[in-house]
Amino acid sequence: MPDRLRDAITDWLQQCVVLEWNVYRPAAPMIAELIERAGSAQVVDLCSGAGGPWPALKSELEALAGPVSLQLTDKFPNHSALEHTTQSIADGRTSFRLDSVDARDVPADVQGVRTLFTAIHHLRPEQASGVFSDAFSQRVPIGAFDFCGREQVRPTLRMNILPMLKSMRRVRPRRRLTMFLTYVIPVVPLLILWDATISNMRAYTPEELDALVSDLSAPDWEWRTGRVESTGQPVTFIVGYPLS
Repeated sequence: MPDRLRDAITDWLQQCVVLEWNVYRPAAPMIAELIERAGSAQVVDLCSGAGGPWPALKSELEALAGPVSLQLTDKFPNHSALEHTTQSIADGRTSFRLDSVDARDVPADVQGVRTLFTAIHHLRPEQASGVFSDAFSQRVPIGAFDFCGREQVRPTLRMNILPMLKSMRRVRPRRRLTMFLTYVIPVVPLLILWDATISNMRAYTPEELDALVSDLSAPDWEWRTGRVESTGQPVTFIVGYPLS
């Protein structure tokens, strides 16, 4: 996927699904618990894309956990979008990394509770297991949250393209090429529809997440999986943390 097209999809996803719908609100208390267990108010967001839910979620998390230092990272960082997200939060405690960060092998200097939003379905089972294995071996709390689900494939296929055209105008930063490939040649809306369909088909169930971490067990570690409702949208989650 060319960078410009990938960035257009993640920009729209952040603006409409994550920020305007605020589907990840239920994640705040779970992350607050991970922060408490870690004894550190540092959060490292992996696979951040365009910045994920943080412009809406950060204040809700801090209402529960106090001031939180947040660092946004990605294997293929969208620099302009991450900079825009950081500036929109503008609390002096949010930053992003310019270099590539692989969620399966997080560098030692990237410290903090690990989070992933709308990302785990992009990874094949062995890749997803690698993400959890790295956190487990380092004994670093981790939480992955995803609103995608296979039961949503049919509703997605019936999605009206008109809301996409309306919402794309609200995406920031605004890019000329994105506007051209949305309103002149509708490449971006068709890619969003395709991406949403495939993402829902590839989404993990809580039982499948349990299976991914079945070999990652120890007396001092616990995994929890499940689903929570958010604005009518179910969010699948897995959290892992050390017990000591």
